[in-house]
Amino acid sequence: MERTVIDIIADCEKIGAIEELLRCIQLIPSLSSKGLLAALEMHGSGRLYQKTGYILEFYKEEFNLPDSFFEECERHLPNCKTYFSTEKRGFGFLYHNRWKIYGPRNLESWIDN
Repeated sequence: MERTVIDIIADCEKIGAIEELLRCIQLIPSLSSKGLLAALEMHGSGRLYQKTGYILEFYKEEFNLPDSFFEECERHLPNCKTYFSTEKRGFGFLYHNRWKIYGPRNLESWIDN
């Protein structure tokens, strides 16, 4: 399951929109931080650690993800700022300093869209 989540985050623009990604994540009963980190390591992409940390921080309590998971994601961040997606449809992107990423101001608004 964890590898599937990471693969979907990696290719979310190719397979659908951000809101579809978020709705799919909500259907998952549980995630293992170790499994997620193993899948991230397989990809070896700093940008993917960036996107994953940003997205899963929203679901931190739901999946009971420990702070150590997010700290490990932060250790792999690239030195540059980036956009989560090219899809900016009027929701306004905001710079999220922790993840060095421009992403939706409010992920919940994307889910409700």
